[in-house]
Amino acid sequence: GDEAGRRIRYRRVCARMRERRPGARRLLVVVPDGDEVARRAAGQLAEEAEGDPRLRVVAVPVSRPLVPDREDESGA
Repeated sequence: GDEAGRRIRYRRVCARMRERRPGARRLLVVVPDGDEVARRAAGQLAEEAEGDPRLRVVAVPVSRPLVPDREDESGA
């Protein structure tokens, strides 16, 4: 697809996140370590969210999928 279509899809995902987690101000986005396509997509999603919600992208090893824990973040 083209860039405009991709941005529209990311905005729709962001809107769904806001609907499903209305109180969440920060969300954690987990991507497999070394997966540049996933990291790029997560970065674009974070950019399109424009801080509402605020997304933090974390890469975790596939062999040991441990997610960093913070009290003020919610996974979706």
